[in-house]
Amino acid sequence: MLEKKAVVDKDSKVSTKELTLQLLLSGKSILEIAEERKLTVSTIEGHLSIAIREGSLDIERLMDKERILLIEQQIVESKVDRISELKMLLGSDISYGDIRFVQAHIAKCAKKSCEEVLR
Repeated sequence: MLEKKAVVDKDSKVSTKELTLQLLLSGKSILEIAEERKLTVSTIEGHLSIAIREGSLDIERLMDKERILLIEQQIVESKVDRISELKMLLGSDISYGDIRFVQAHIAKCAKKSCEEVLR
C-alpha cells in the first residue's frame, strides 16, 4: 500500500495541516483560513481534527466546554460512531465539524487515558 505524502506549501516547506494550524493560532477563523487557502471549510476542519487528535491543538480553542460535553455525552450514551447519525441525534445547533473535533478529542484522550472524556 502506498503511503500518502503530506502536501506542502512550496515556499515554506510546511505541511498543509501545519499551515492551517498556524493560521488558526494567529487568530484567523476557520472560514477565513478556508477562503485564504482556497480550501473548503470541511477540509480545514479535517486538518484541525488531526491537530486535536495529535495533541497539537486544544479543542477548547474551537469550542466551549459545555458544547464539548454535550457531544461527548451523546457519543457515549448512544454508542453511535457515524457522524451522520450523531448529527441527527444532536440537531441543527451542532455542526459536523463540532462532532469531528470531539471525536478527535476522544481519540486523543483514549490514547493518553485523558480524564476529560466522560466515564
